[in-house]
Amino acid sequence: MQSLERPEKTYFESIRNKTATEIDSARSLYKLSLFVAEKFRRKVIVLIDEYEAPNNRAYDRGYFNEVRSLYPSQYDRWG
Repeated sequence: MQSLERPEKTYFESIRNKTATEIDSARSLYKLSLFVAEKFRRKVIVLIDEYEAPNNRAYDRGYFNEVRSLYPSQYDRWG
């Protein structure tokens, strides 16, 4: 936050406080990654860790074993 200019801080706070416009929210990941790229003067790669979301949903809804059978190698270590 310290390295952001005033408009960037305002933008960041609107995302964090969920007061941003729909358009700003849709572009937020892109714009926030630009802030990081400018700060460090390097290219930025954003990694989103959501690979377990389908499994969690299946577990919550009671059909985890059916989903598990689709990816046996991933679950072999669990017995």
